[in-house]
Parts: sequence; structure tokens; C-alpha cells
Amino acid sequence: MTELPHQWQPGWVCPECKMARGEDGHDPCLGQLPGVMFACCGHGGKGGCLGYICFENGTVLRWGRKKITVEK
Repeated sequence: MTELPHQWQPGWVCPECKMARGEDGHDPCLGQLPGVMFACCGHGGKGGCLGYICFENGTVLRWGRKKITVEK
């Protein structure tokens, strides 16, 4: 039995857009965003799992199905 890749590993396929994570490690839905340290679309979560973007200035933007939060 072949084990499927985890969300953070190359080859993981987003259940929403059906794009696979590449060797560069970037989220397949978001790609490489300027001014961003890391990000997640949130599509791989269950229920209301949050997506997030962490900007180089330390600001974090998180979202779920019905809520957006900004942290500084």
C-alpha cells in the first residue's frame, strides 16, 4: 500500500483546485507570493480549518469559511 504525501510534502494534491505541491514547497493554490514568508490555502483542512499568510513584516492573516483575522 502506497502512503499518500502529507500536506507539507511535494506531491500533495489540493482537494479544492486539484493542483499538486511542487518540489519548491509552495502551496499549490497560492504559489510564490511576494513579501510572504509562508502561506497555506486552508483547503486541506477539515471543517473550518484556517488558511493563513505570514508576511515578512510579521503580520499574519488567517481565514476560515466565515471569518478573517489579522494579527500583528
